Amino acid sequence: MAFWRNIYAYVISLLSVLWFTYNWVLSLFNNGRRSIQNNTNRELEGVKSSVTVNTRKFKVYIYKEEREKIENWVLQKDRIETGGDLFGLWLDQHNVVVQFVLGPGKHCRRTTTSFYQDIDYLARVGNYITRNHGLCNIGQWHSHHRLNLPRPSAGDEDTVWNNMPSLEMERYVVFIATIKDSGRSKFKTAHVNCFLFEIENGRKLPVLEGEICAIKQKGSPLRMCSELTALAESGLEHDDNTVSVVIDNV
Repeated sequence: MAFWRNIYAYVISLLSVLWFTYNWVLSLFNNGRRSIQNNTNRELEGVKSSVTVNTRKFKVYIYKEEREKIENWVLQKDRIETGGDLFGLWLDQHNVVVQFVLGPGKHCRRTTTSFYQDIDYLARVGNYITRNHGLCNIGQWHSHHRLNLPRPSAGDEDTVWNNMPSLEMERYVVFIATIKDSGRSKFKTAHVNCFLFEIENGRKLPVLEGEICAIKQKGSPLRMCSELTALAESGLEHDDNTVSVVIDNV
């Protein structure tokens, strides 16, 4: 009888060891499978992000006269920043049309390295454009005058990224304008570059420099709206200083 009890105890002990070993091996297998899956997901996400970044192309279509307005405002303030806002519509995710450019308002603030738009002016004109013409405030423009910085500064990027979520925007356009002497006395040239800020699935994509394309029609139809142009002109900052300028061709 004692012999069978010993055999029984031995079998129970062996089964316990086998059961523990089985669960331990199964755990190692599942952990390894999860690790491989996680690594695979990260690699696929990396490939997806790389493809997204490498295939992104950005174009801005703008009327020649609207671009010339930006260049003239920039050249009027050739030692200090100036700026304004861009109104238009997105054709798709990476192509946009600028149909109306707003300049600096009477109560804007600026330094040699910063520009702050007149918020009341922007709100009045922006609300009118949205309500009556169905256009959106798609971005802003400002100058870096002679700073030799043809792209957004680190401070510019921080400001845009911080404001986009509160404005519920996934895409935002920034024009940066700079000034260069043309080599002839009293003549200057303004250059404008465009950049796209984009958030995809909550992730900030690299700031993308784009291409500015001219619309064949020289002037925007919105400039034919006397009520809009009067409203924009009434709050616009005016500068009596005259400069000799050379305007870039688009």
